[in-house]
Amino acid sequence: MNKIIVAITTIIEPERTINLLDKYLLDSEIEKVWIFDNGHKEDGAKYLIEECSKRERSLYVDTRGLTLAQQWNKAILDAEQIDALLIISNDDIEIFGNVGKELAEVLVSDSRIAITYPVPKISNSKPQETKGTYGDYGMRGDCFMIKPKLFKNMLVDERFTYWGLDDDLAQNATKNGYKQFRVHKCAMQSDMQGTSSTEEFSWMLNSRSDDVKLLKDKWNVKR
Repeated sequence: MNKIIVAITTIIEPERTINLLDKYLLDSEIEKVWIFDNGHKEDGAKYLIEECSKRERSLYVDTRGLTLAQQWNKAILDAEQIDALLIISNDDIEIFGNVGKELAEVLVSDSRIAITYPVPKISNSKPQETKGTYGDYGMRGDCFMIKPKLFKNMLVDERFTYWGLDDDLAQNATKNGYKQFRVHKCAMQSDMQGTSSTEEFSWMLNSRSDDVKLLKDKWNVKR
């Protein structure tokens, strides 16, 4: 059985992050959930550390000071070191079904598949090949699984801040002859309609235009 690791990058209310952590841990095939602290103050960090310490299959990782792209790359490299499959997850989502099990089953079914991701609603539909990211009716950047061994030499371009990271992964996968699949046996829904849409984190929007320009210049992708 393949090792499955989840890396949740979190900056929202720590209680909500722990609720999401517990939902991932319901999937017995997930070996460990890493909580990557994306900027909590000391009270929030302390709470996450204490709650993770109560759960055998969770680990708090202090990544404050790293950009989101750097956190994704750290997760990829760390997971590759232990030969695990990796789910990269936002903190502002709800998951349904055994996300780890179902995404992994499709991901390892073909050596050419590099990315799998859930749909908004569970169904019995067969896995479906897609391209690009959400704007292209492809993968969603808020919850997806990859084979880190394929991405260790094509990490996320760290010039991206909050937009374009998933596009960079998807474009690199396609460029190198790999595929992505939408998996219908598990589901994910954005719980907060995107962290940047909430007033507390509206500062994230300041970097959007730079990321969009970089996407266009590097991959000819418009957002």
